Amino acid sequence: GSLYAKVADKPDVVSVGGALEYQVDKSLFDVREKRLAVFDTGDVSALGVIAADGKTLYKIEKPESEYYLREPMAALASNSQITGILSALANLRASEFVAEQGQAADLSAYGLDHPAFSVTLKVKDKPLELLLGKTQKDSATHYYARLREGSPIIKFSGEWLVQKIDVGAQTLRDTRLLVFARDKVKKLLMQKADTTLLFERKSEEGKDVWNMLKPETTRVKDTVLTGLVYKLWDLKAQKIISDTLDEAAKTTHGFASLGTRFELLGDADQKLGELSIGTADGETYYAT
Repeated sequence: GSLYAKVADKPDVVSVGGALEYQVDKSLFDVREKRLAVFDTGDVSALGVIAADGKTLYKIEKPESEYYLREPMAALASNSQITGILSALANLRASEFVAEQGQAADLSAYGLDHPAFSVTLKVKDKPLELLLGKTQKDSATHYYARLREGSPIIKFSGEWLVQKIDVGAQTLRDTRLLVFARDKVKKLLMQKADTTLLFERKSEEGKDVWNMLKPETTRVKDTVLTGLVYKLWDLKAQKIISDTLDEAAKTTHGFASLGTRFELLGDADQKLGELSIGTADGETYYAT
């Protein structure tokens, strides 16, 4: 239908496009910022999650470019796992605003006096804490959230977020066997039994050129060596069996005698990584 408009203090009445009605006929909920916390995931340098029983599920820190588990163990963390959690938290949005101030009675009513999860973040070196609560009603679980420092209480579709953050430290571990920058690799050493192979990479006219240095000097197929470096970089553990390798484990997993050993070297022969593969146990290989 027709839509008319008039500017205040002017007598003219004009006809405007009917589509304008759909743009201005909005409720408060339509125009509100629905994200509980507005932050850039790249600005987060620490993450911690505490369960309802007070137990710390995990603490993560990012001192530079990599994420590290600090609790309950010290280990390199999976970048994809952590960025997935941070993305989920950054996109935590209200499906409904249930209380504007969040008084004590409201906290209890929405399960936030004893939250199911407390999530702490350090964003640009400033602390930020999210409280996640849940209640049961009519056999259904309802999820609510607010900021520790004070904010409206929001209702949100929570199962997906809970599944994302409620994980064990082992799930968050980086399962890559070697962590290195592929473009930094200048030499690759391979040892198996009495055989030692040493390859060197150089750049010629913007292309990688590989040469064998041991046991003899010769050109080799560049794509094969580049592919091997990629496979070593992308090699992931199916399961982390142990964080240490004692004498008994060496025998059990085929490390008592030398299997295959890889060594990656950078500039000035700086060691970038070393990988040993034990003998095969059926179709299973062990590496350290």
